[in-house]
Amino acid sequence: MKENVLFLLIAYFILGFSNYELNAQVTAPNNTDNPEKWTDKQVSTWFNQKEWLGKTNLKIDLSINKKEFAVQYFKNKERWNKAINFLKQEDLSKISVGTHELDHQDVFVKVTEYYSKNPEKILFEAHRNYSDIQYVISGAENIQLAKSESAILKVPYDTVKDIEFYQAKINQNLLAKPGTCFIIFPNELHRPSIMVEDSVWVKKIVIKIKN
Repeated sequence: MKENVLFLLIAYFILGFSNYELNAQVTAPNNTDNPEKWTDKQVSTWFNQKEWLGKTNLKIDLSINKKEFAVQYFKNKERWNKAINFLKQEDLSKISVGTHELDHQDVFVKVTEYYSKNPEKILFEAHRNYSDIQYVISGAENIQLAKSESAILKVPYDTVKDIEFYQAKINQNLLAKPGTCFIIFPNELHRPSIMVEDSVWVKKIVIKIKN
């Protein structure tokens, strides 16, 4: 009798553990998997766990394409980690204007200063070979996003600068100020440097990450 009870307890424990393990696999992706095969739920779980971000007060704007970020991050994890660690560890207010290489031309930082601009004078832009992490160090600006479906090409692609310009209709208007960074992927139309109300002096960094 005791042996039967012991057998049932062991079987119950094994089945319960197996179900727990199965449920964990459903809700949390295996980091060695290809993110292109992840479900939306798995992508959200990975993103929200923020193991890729670590401990920091830095926020990632939720306009990010989470699925594309997962794909790009696992494709070039070392490059993305260098970029994110730079944002977390550097005293950004002291960075000089200009270009700073983190990993030759695979990861580099562009620091600029300017007055925020009238949107009527700025076209939307897109890149093909690099993703952007855009972060306003001081001041504030709007970063506007647009859909590519109805966009009209105005300036053809420049292979050296990795940029092309479009006329397009605004889809999203995002407030960029210190504390939050914006991640923009290739072929995503964006118009940065736009004044919020009045034109103000802005210092900004853009980290370019080669795909």
